[in-house]
Amino acid sequence: MNLIKLLDAIAFETLSIGVITINFSPDGTKTVSCLWDETIRIHDVESGKEIQRLIGHSNLVNDAQFSPDSKTVASCSNDKTIRFWSVKSGMKYKNFKCNHISDDHTVRLWDINTRRHIKTFQGHSNMVTDAQFSSDNQLIVSASYDKTIITWDARSGEKIKTLKGHTEEVVRARFSPNGLFIISCSSDGTIRIWDGITGNQLKVLQGHTNWVRDVRISPDGQTIISCSDDKTIRLWDIHSGSQLQRLVGHFDWVRGVDFSPDDNKIMGMTTIDERTNQKIALFEDRTFSNCKYIFCFFLRFCKKYLMRSMLLFARCGNKFLH
Repeated sequence: MNLIKLLDAIAFETLSIGVITINFSPDGTKTVSCLWDETIRIHDVESGKEIQRLIGHSNLVNDAQFSPDSKTVASCSNDKTIRFWSVKSGMKYKNFKCNHISDDHTVRLWDINTRRHIKTFQGHSNMVTDAQFSSDNQLIVSASYDKTIITWDARSGEKIKTLKGHTEEVVRARFSPNGLFIISCSSDGTIRIWDGITGNQLKVLQGHTNWVRDVRISPDGQTIISCSDDKTIRLWDIHSGSQLQRLVGHFDWVRGVDFSPDDNKIMGMTTIDERTNQKIALFEDRTFSNCKYIFCFFLRFCKKYLMRSMLLFARCGNKFLH
């Protein structure tokens, strides 16, 4: 594997106020970020210039994500609303008012067009921190502060398996692109690989020395990237579990990571890095044939539903989970 090297540090305009989450657009040309001032910002990746500022939430915005066609942004907030925005105009065109709070231990399914609540997934005993569809939209995986991961049947809402092994809160859980693996990370400092079908724990990845905040899988499904309060980003082989590389450069917690969908670079950022003034570190890697950047810094679009945990939006755009 070629070593990843630091190429540049791009200062994204107006992000010095503090970033909560940031995500790439599917076409890899834009990012959407949630800030502590209750706004959402859209930036151009290459220049770092702000394109749109979305204003309307009346409380902390927990997450925002692009639709699969990169034309819409969905956001969710502590004001108990989910909102949909036009990337081109910056105008809000749809609003969901949710009567439950995000830490009620549930994941909920909604129809985007009718705004009708369809299903509630119950089974966790503490706050749900993450949820994601499988690539075929048949399954959902959720993570919780109750230290467990649960897989669900997306249609029936029935619990399939409960994955136990983490000794502290589970922060993220994600399916691999082929559905064969589930990857999770936790405040216990570990990343775990699970069999996506049986639910058996396959490997425990150890190396981080503090809370692991986020974990993602490369588009080709071969590499795991993680970030941590230990100020590092790490790359792992999904099959062997071995650490491929440790990226050092941030001066504070690294709160999240994201792969871009194209080319061969990765990018990282932190929410509270005063010495870099919210700069984004750009890394180059020739190993990822389908990935241009990794953003170090969560709402996830899937193919059929939209789910919030923070928020997962379906690619067909007609349903979502919250």
